[in-house]
Amino acid sequence: DMQYRVRKRIVGNIVGVICFTVLYFLLPSSIYAYIGILGGIGVGFSAQYGWQAVFNTFGALAIAAESYGLKGAVSLRVIQNVFGVVFALAFCAVFYWFMSKQKESDVTVHAE
Repeated sequence: DMQYRVRKRIVGNIVGVICFTVLYFLLPSSIYAYIGILGGIGVGFSAQYGWQAVFNTFGALAIAAESYGLKGAVSLRVIQNVFGVVFALAFCAVFYWFMSKQKESDVTVHAE
């Protein structure tokens, strides 16, 4: 499940950033806040994780673009998601390794 989510999250964020950037340049600035609302509705109606990542990116960028500008918001989104994916993969690897060692020690039978 982790590999599936990592792939879908990366692709979803890339597609979300591209779509948001296109909408950001096509729409007037008075409508920018509605891109985030559209993203929230999209997350609610999406059944697949990849599309949820796309629409979640809309909401995140709509909020961050007000504070950091488009370039800063996109940079932060990409950097934070790369860090999150790497951290999740590393955590899962360590956790599974630890749990496999734990099961090996539980299987050991003490002779009396």
